[in-house]
Amino acid sequence: MEDGFVMDRRAWTFRKSVPERYWRRTGLDQYRFRVIEPWHRLYHFKLSPAGCAEHIAPSILVTHRTDESYRHILLAFDDYPVMVESLLLLGKVSIGIGNRVQRYLTLYKAYEAVTDRPNPAYSSLRHALAHPATSLSSELTVDQLTRLIGTRFFDIDNPSHQRAFYIQMARLLMATDLRLGRLLEYASRATTLSSRKQAVHDWQIYDTWEEPIPLCSDSSAA
Repeated sequence: MEDGFVMDRRAWTFRKSVPERYWRRTGLDQYRFRVIEPWHRLYHFKLSPAGCAEHIAPSILVTHRTDESYRHILLAFDDYPVMVESLLLLGKVSIGIGNRVQRYLTLYKAYEAVTDRPNPAYSSLRHALAHPATSLSSELTVDQLTRLIGTRFFDIDNPSHQRAFYIQMARLLMATDLRLGRLLEYASRATTLSSRKQAVHDWQIYDTWEEPIPLCSDSSAA
């Protein structure tokens, strides 16, 4: 098992979504992520004790921190469809897929999937990014935007709007991580791995320039 220092360094992939000058202001610099390196694609194989790849139900790989301990787990989509979808979306944010606006929208989808009552401060910015300002009909959304940036007309190139955008993104990152971290504590059907390397990518079997991992004789391909 990798030590806490290494795992905390890996959580930097989330922090890099927000410029460092906003870390201290939002508490992101001191925040310890509970959800570390969720992968953005499902796995279909894991290593067996014999060293071959055995077929598994489509699952996401994630490292979960609880207090000072870390566990690497596979979470099957069939068992936890909502949580897995949220983690897949978070994985896309982690590796930086899309521009900054697209990453906020993806992050919000990850948050919305596991949150019964989304914070209107986060949802109002999501609406401003996804819709024309003149089509925003919700009084709550307009009020939240006015409180946040002084107007319903959001402009990502406006320095003050950009500052509000990154502050909200940092807070949304932490809120999403906190919610998913708590849900993972109750994921009793998760498969615990001794190492992340036990999860096998499809390309490690079918499309590799190195020695491919053989399929177990009793395993069927996905």
